[in-house]
Amino acid sequence: MYKILLSALLALACNPFLAYGQLYCTNHTTQGVWLAIAYNFVEPTQPNCQINSWVTEGWLYVAPNDTAILSNFIGFDKHGGVKTNFFYYAYQVDGRDWSGPRKFLVDPNPHPVDPNRYDFRINDANLPEKHPNTDYVYVNFKTGVWGKDNSYTLVLSPDDQNDLPMTMKDKKNPFDANFGDSGGKSTPPPSNTAITPNSVLDH
Repeated sequence: MYKILLSALLALACNPFLAYGQLYCTNHTTQGVWLAIAYNFVEPTQPNCQINSWVTEGWLYVAPNDTAILSNFIGFDKHGGVKTNFFYYAYQVDGRDWSGPRKFLVDPNPHPVDPNRYDFRINDANLPEKHPNTDYVYVNFKTGVWGKDNSYTLVLSPDDQNDLPMTMKDKKNPFDANFGDSGGKSTPPPSNTAITPNSVLDH
């Protein structure tokens, strides 16, 4: 299975004609949400694919009953590299969140904050040892898009259920990020006083 997945990534990186759709999020709740994404990433010029290289980006604000674009491509782009296996974490200021068992690092208080674009990007977001002396914290991400796909929309609804804990089968998958404690700092949802629709719009 490992060799098959690695071969698929190599094929994507070596074929400049492979391009895939975009990733969107639609908020079907009555409150705005703040959202971060995580994805498996390979640089466009990287000679050796590191399949356990993960990137996180956040925070993007999605208004009630609105749709926002999370990634302008899924799969291979000759300028952007390879993006696959998307996860996401979303939260509302009242404490509701969309989460799962996969841990990635985020910046809980980026400055400045712009609700219409990502305010941080963390390379190697599954490796806390590469980010000493930072305020980055772990957040539990939910499965979004696994593998490569055409245009896809994540729909957030009030009755959504968060992901169950990983099974042993999940943990054996070479594309899994951190699924347990490995020395990184854990955290509840980012500070509501630091990143909220009101505080952003007041700037």
